[in-house]
Amino acid sequence: MDYKKDEEKERVRKQLVEDIRQRYSILKPHLNERTIRLFVAMEAMSIGYKGIQIVSEATGISRVTIIDGCHELQTTDDTTGKERIRKSGAGRKKTAEANPEILEALKKLMETATLGENGEWIYKSQRKLAEELNRAGFKVSHTTVGSMLETLGYKSSRK
Repeated sequence: MDYKKDEEKERVRKQLVEDIRQRYSILKPHLNERTIRLFVAMEAMSIGYKGIQIVSEATGISRVTIIDGCHELQTTDDTTGKERIRKSGAGRKKTAEANPEILEALKKLMETATLGENGEWIYKSQRKLAEELNRAGFKVSHTTVGSMLETLGYKSSRK
């Protein structure tokens, strides 16, 4: 008799996983990071016991993320704000913020790589500047060099 109960529980569990997987796949393209977290938390909370485990299995989202979403749903204080997806301060810091020496090294390189009355035009490519910074011991890409150059007020001579 217990065997039939276990079979029934497993059948119900599989159906639940499939239902959640289907709802998630339909909604996912329309959700951002925060709304995904809230959706999976709501699904887990509606199931109750073992809800987090079942939703994690159905969506592939980590249990920690689902737990964070549950905490977010249970608090009435919305500290993230309506327009924010991540909490303030979340995400990676800009390269220049994490390593201020790189900005100084780029400024030094720019002394020999600029043209114009005020030295605002760059004749070296961002890739060449990135290579020189990498040789100097900094790990930086050409796109990051471009962002840092804009921050410093330089204009590229190439479009």
